[in-house]
Amino acid sequence: MNKSEPGTPKAAELRKQAEKAVLQKKTGSHADLSHDDLQQVVHELSVHQFELEMQNEEMRRIQSELGVAKDRYLDLYDYTPLGYLSVSETWLIVEANLTSAAMLGVARGELIKSPFNQLIFKDDQEILYRFRNEVAETDRLKDVELRIVKRDGTVFWASLAASHAIEDRRDHVLRIMLTDIAARKRTETEVAQQLAELKRWHGVTLGREGRITELKREVNALFRRLGEKDKYESVE
Repeated sequence: MNKSEPGTPKAAELRKQAEKAVLQKKTGSHADLSHDDLQQVVHELSVHQFELEMQNEEMRRIQSELGVAKDRYLDLYDYTPLGYLSVSETWLIVEANLTSAAMLGVARGELIKSPFNQLIFKDDQEILYRFRNEVAETDRLKDVELRIVKRDGTVFWASLAASHAIEDRRDHVLRIMLTDIAARKRTETEVAQQLAELKRWHGVTLGREGRITELKREVNALFRRLGEKDKYESVE
């Protein structure tokens, strides 16, 4: 068994407490203590002391487990590929993980208490305000895509998934998951450009085929005037 915690009664202290407890039960402060009474109270106090020590040991174990769980949570929160932000009603960032700070190109210490809406590209500001109103009107997770401006002026596309929450029973916050989708947007742009080019060439090809058909018709018409058979078949 572990040593007693500071303040836990030792043997001598137990005896004093036992005598005091028995005296309180007797009528009169000068009552004689019987050996059996004293032994019974000492036993009860010993059991109580043991229970306290067991409780202290359990509290230390739980505190240790909480510390481990907290460290694991902080590691997951800070180093997940997603950026996590909590934004107040006045757009101030009240909480941020390391990933979000890296995405935005700002040290986390500088990010806290800075205005989140000022990070949004000016042409997408209205999208952000409408999005916040939509989130406030539902309990479900909502998402939107818009452009964000980093500290160095670089603009990148991001996906925001957010939900509304109340912290400390009074503070309304927007909990945001931030994902960098710049690579996906580049791919979408490249695909769109390739499709547009294919459509253009398809149109050019169809135009040439139509012109060739017209020329064949003209040749056939000339051959008919000369009293000869059509040069080209299946052009009508």
